[in-house]
Amino acid sequence: MTKTTLVLLASLFLLTICAFAQNNEFEIGAGGIFTPNLTAQVMEPGIATGVTCPINNPVCAQIPTRFHLGSRLAFEGAYGRRIIDAHAASLYVELPVLGIPGRGPHPVSPLPNLPSGIAIFFSPLLPDDFSSVFITPSVKVKFLPGAAIAPFISAGGGVALFNSVTTDAHGIAISHRNTTTGAFQVGGGVDIKTPIPRLGVRAEVREFLTGRPEFEPAVRFPDHLQNLFVGGGIVLRF
Repeated sequence: MTKTTLVLLASLFLLTICAFAQNNEFEIGAGGIFTPNLTAQVMEPGIATGVTCPINNPVCAQIPTRFHLGSRLAFEGAYGRRIIDAHAASLYVELPVLGIPGRGPHPVSPLPNLPSGIAIFFSPLLPDDFSSVFITPSVKVKFLPGAAIAPFISAGGGVALFNSVTTDAHGIAISHRNTTTGAFQVGGGVDIKTPIPRLGVRAEVREFLTGRPEFEPAVRFPDHLQNLFVGGGIVLRF
């Protein structure tokens, strides 16, 4: 085998690697997570729920009230693989994974038209630490992929993992619950090229719609939970 042949083979190998590299991207990002106020339902007290009404009130069995999940910093990692390449648009399969550290739900104060004894009663039923992970394999379409600024849209579904810990007045855990539900995500954003080859910047918005997490038996949330993620990060093409 001549030196020229070796050079040609090496060149073809490097070109193949470069072509393959252009098909993959990995994002590391962070941003804010926002959840609208929720309407929760307190179930009828009794042996089944382990809850006793603190006062004798006919409305104590089921009292609707509103809770707020605080906004927190969330962290995201996303891998994308391009499967169709075109000048106007490219099609990707991607795996976004979003992690939300612990945040505690709090009753919205003041609670309208409720005796103060009932309002105080709700607090011990809510978890002090509530964390989430969303794993949603998706399909992404990127428009004008060769441009300096390339918008994209994404949609897909997977699972949501919830973890909640409830403590008593002394900080001792009295309940630890793990919930797995379905999750659907839809979002979009822009990829921006940088002077550094294969390194880009991404700004994005994603909404995650999931099933209901399980808290204490006496507290029931709606069937669905919405989480809006607004953030960005760096994108490595390899």
